[in-house]
Amino acid sequence: MKPVEGFPGGQKQRILLARALYKKPGFLLLDEATSHLDVESEIQISQTLRQLGLPVLLIAHRPETIASADRVLYLADGCFMELRHKRTIDDGLNKN
Repeated sequence: MKPVEGFPGGQKQRILLARALYKKPGFLLLDEATSHLDVESEIQISQTLRQLGLPVLLIAHRPETIASADRVLYLADGCFMELRHKRTIDDGLNKN
């Protein structure tokens, strides 16, 4: 498969995500996969992934992306920790 060249960042991300979904994976690992998209496009993609029922591990830094997750894990002192409550997640995201 040829690399995606000559497209702006958001278009590249959409194309690469479409390629991944076309292969009908059993699991999807996304690393900053929507970082170049506007919030509306990111919401649409998130809703589509939920409708597909596809397990997704999403690595993200954008608070809106993190807040939309079912579970949030973060790395602290070399260990993964889980934020369990919506309020805790919002508080944790607003630290920065």
